[in-house]
Amino acid sequence: MRLSHSIVALLAILSSLASASGQDGLFADIVTSSGNLRVELYPNEAPLAVSNFVGLVEGSQKAINPATGKLIESGFYDGVVFHRVIQNSVIQAGSPTGIDSDGPGYSFQDEFHPSRTFDRPFVLAMANSGPNSNGSQFVITVASTPELNNAHTIFGGLIKGMAIATTISGVSTDQADRPLAPITIESITIDRVGDDALAFQPDLAGLPVVSQITPMIVKKGDRFELDLDFEERTDYRLFISRDLQKWTSERVAFASETTSAQQPFSLTNIIAKNNKGFFRLTQVHYPVIIFPPATIGGKTLDAAITTFSGLAQNTWIKYIIRDDRFARVTLKNGTMGDVTNYSYTLNSPTRATAVFPSSLASTFSLVQFILNFASASTGTFSAILPNASPPGSLMSGTFTLNETPSEP
Repeated sequence: MRLSHSIVALLAILSSLASASGQDGLFADIVTSSGNLRVELYPNEAPLAVSNFVGLVEGSQKAINPATGKLIESGFYDGVVFHRVIQNSVIQAGSPTGIDSDGPGYSFQDEFHPSRTFDRPFVLAMANSGPNSNGSQFVITVASTPELNNAHTIFGGLIKGMAIATTISGVSTDQADRPLAPITIESITIDRVGDDALAFQPDLAGLPVVSQITPMIVKKGDRFELDLDFEERTDYRLFISRDLQKWTSERVAFASETTSAQQPFSLTNIIAKNNKGFFRLTQVHYPVIIFPPATIGGKTLDAAITTFSGLAQNTWIKYIIRDDRFARVTLKNGTMGDVTNYSYTLNSPTRATAVFPSSLASTFSLVQFILNFASASTGTFSAILPNASPPGSLMSGTFTLNETPSEP
């Protein structure tokens, strides 16, 4: 939906008058290459999202540069582009590398407030890849978008620069909805007006704590291992380089309630190739693990499949998981198979990966689930099927995870 120029002008005038009235609140001034935006933030309705945004801008919330493993100490959004524009609907930014699939190196849960909905334009909200997967990316709407209700956390609203946002939403884009001419966030400044805003401290919200630690490497015979004492509720990622220019990364571990089961992380193959390597080690400590269980042994995973290879579906697949190695899989048509040596890995406080190799026919003989938990027993999933035709077919839907009934 496109707003008429007269309506946009009226809204801009009203917002300017409201701003000039000296109204108390917490605001953000966003300077872009296309013009300036001013948003009012809603710390009472979305304290985590607002604390995260303010903290990334000011530096109280550290982030991880996904390209290098270095910490971003402040000014996270400086130089970031609007990498996605849905014409006359939403504009999206906040990817540190501009590729749409990254963030600050951590995630936090959704916050839905009944007083905040997408029933109007110029809403500031978190972008995500599923329930409770918020990071640094955000959207600004330029139209009513009720389909986003209860799926994206609203944490602010545009009060100045409506015409600028509308103009950005109308730029030419490529097939991936990326603007053909880059639109850049040059800087963001937080403006506190009034006692409550001045007292606002984003570091008290309980967000993940990001830090960098010195990797300790030990040699055991002809093997090299990362020497690390795992802390509970902590995500460890190792960044690796040969030349200090190009970096890759691997997750070392995500430790939950117990750390005793963590295996040593081997660096032998990395170092043995040319007897050298450069390493950076980051850790993200979460105050709590929100939803995923530490293990799914003894549970039943019911996955309702709603899309397969982009087509709507109405079918299901069920895994009755007996212990930490074995499961029984059943398809809706009654076909059954055995699962041996499945894997289950926590990725964040709200996300886990489960990989099920089975004796079923090729399509479902290997299913790689990404489980996005909305509660301890429900959520949404996306899954890759490497052995399907074509290879790597995707499916998605919803799941429930409940205790498996005891065998008689």
